[in-house]
Amino acid sequence: MKLWKGIEIEGKYKGFKTLFIGDYYLSIDEIERVLHKDTKIKQLYFGAGICTKINTDSLRYFIENYKHKIISAEISLEDLHKYPIELLRLINVIIVITHKNFYINTKLNKYNTFIKIQSLEEKQKYLSIGNCIDFEETNMDTHKGKIYQGDEVIK
Repeated sequence: MKLWKGIEIEGKYKGFKTLFIGDYYLSIDEIERVLHKDTKIKQLYFGAGICTKINTDSLRYFIENYKHKIISAEISLEDLHKYPIELLRLINVIIVITHKNFYINTKLNKYNTFIKIQSLEEKQKYLSIGNCIDFEETNMDTHKGKIYQGDEVIK
C-alpha cells in the first residue's frame, strides 16, 4: 500500500479528509491526480504507514504549490536528523517514538505519569517533559496493517 485516503483519526487534524502518502517513489503526478479528483482532501500526510521514507523533492513541491492544503509528515525519531530543518519548519511534523513497552502506559494513572524526552549530548542538550493526561489516545480497534477501517486504498 502506497497511497490511500481517509479521515484523519489522530491528532490536531482529526476529522479532516486526508491523502496518506506512504511511498518514497510515488510521483508528483500520481499524487496530484488524486487531489484533482477529490477536492475535499484537506491534508497531505507524508510518511504514512509506519514512518516511510519521505521524498523531500515532492514535499517541497506540495509546500510551494498547495498552500491551501495542510502538509504533515510522520517521521521516526531515529530518522528526524535526515531531513532539512528549514523544510520541517514549514509543515506539521509528527515525531514517532515506538517502543514495545508503551502499552504499560494504559495501566498507569495518567495524572501521575509523565513522558520525558531528552538529548544529553554536550553541544545539543535538550529536555522536555509532559504529563500523559495531555496525550490524545486513539482507538486502535479498527486499525489493520497500515490503515484504519473505512480508508480507501488508491495504490
